[in-house]
Amino acid sequence: MKLSTMAQTMVRRWYFTLVGLMLTAGLCFGVFTIVPPSYQATANLVLLPPKTSVLDGGNPYLQLNGLTEVVDVLSRALEAEDTAAAVAAIEPSATYTAETDVTTSGPILLVTVDDKTAVGTLNVLNAVLDRVPLALTNLQSGLGIAAESQITSREVTRDSDPAPVQKTRLRVLVVAAAIGLLLTAFGVALLDSLLVRRSARVAARKPSEDHNVSNRPVEDTVAKRSRSDRNGRSATPNGNYGSDHDAKQHRRMAAVNGVVYSPPDMSPPTSFDEPPANGQRSSESERRSSSSIRMRPPG
Repeated sequence: MKLSTMAQTMVRRWYFTLVGLMLTAGLCFGVFTIVPPSYQATANLVLLPPKTSVLDGGNPYLQLNGLTEVVDVLSRALEAEDTAAAVAAIEPSATYTAETDVTTSGPILLVTVDDKTAVGTLNVLNAVLDRVPLALTNLQSGLGIAAESQITSREVTRDSDPAPVQKTRLRVLVVAAAIGLLLTAFGVALLDSLLVRRSARVAARKPSEDHNVSNRPVEDTVAKRSRSDRNGRSATPNGNYGSDHDAKQHRRMAAVNGVVYSPPDMSPPTSFDEPPANGQRSSESERRSSSSIRMRPPG
């Protein structure tokens, strides 16, 4: 089915479309309620040069050149298996990243933690920040660098209140809305096809029903006439099936002519549906006519 045809069907069956949209809205509301948001907290640390490289009374922030490469090495050390295992022991569902802050040109380490709960996010963030000085010391001690010549770190910022992140919830919400709209479109198309087939079957049965109804008055009329013939008509002297008035008139004419009138057989024909043949009908008529009037000698 083309998209234009499906759109026309949804407009024509707007009541089904409205029900589908309401169900889709309910599905989206349920997803938005069930799926919780995640929480995110960040912290920034700056690397400082060793004390031996700073003159007495000098400012270490003026000598940050060359420390950016150290940030890259430190971020790789913080993503090692031992740190990941320590984080998983605190919050198994939490994730974290330690990388260079690309928004600045200085040696800034950006630590980002995501978790399902705000409390778990803060716990993991604190655990990662506590391991930064230890990881930095292990990197330099392994090279035999004296403590006074080692690079140190200082915390710049830390989130105390994790921010809710709606990214996961919005993704699930979009998927639920897409599924609801697709089911609405295909459901309306299916119902429309069923209704069209039903209308076609009803239209096919209607002509035969109209034909039967149109034949009923004729059949009723024939039945009424048959009943009236049985109840109000009698046989005439000549063998025809007439009324009582005709019988009286023949009796009167017989009295005037001086003959005896013998009433014929008053029983109706045995069947109205199958009349006798022409030859049989004429013979019976002659026999009744001859037996109905018998001559009496004049006195």
